[in-house]
Amino acid sequence: MLKKELATYLPPLADGSAHEASFTEADCQAQAAREVIGLVEMLRDTLEGYLAIRAGLSPDESSRIDTAEAGQWMQRTIDDLVATIVGIEATPT
Repeated sequence: MLKKELATYLPPLADGSAHEASFTEADCQAQAAREVIGLVEMLRDTLEGYLAIRAGLSPDESSRIDTAEAGQWMQRTIDDLVATIVGIEATPT
């Protein structure tokens, strides 16, 4: 990656200036991983809200069970995403 592209993954410095050559690809990789985990956590929160609304709208017990099972599957998928990112980050490059 070019340094300029890597800089897009880092916030501006405290004085508002852009990063120079003081950051590494590893820094950018770690920042990108944190951003992805943050997005996945936002997805988890949104999914919980959606499932709560959906459960309240289900007309019968069978529909509620199907929704709950689908929700559990989606939650496990989100857990797998986070675990995969953590595992990748723990692996030395």
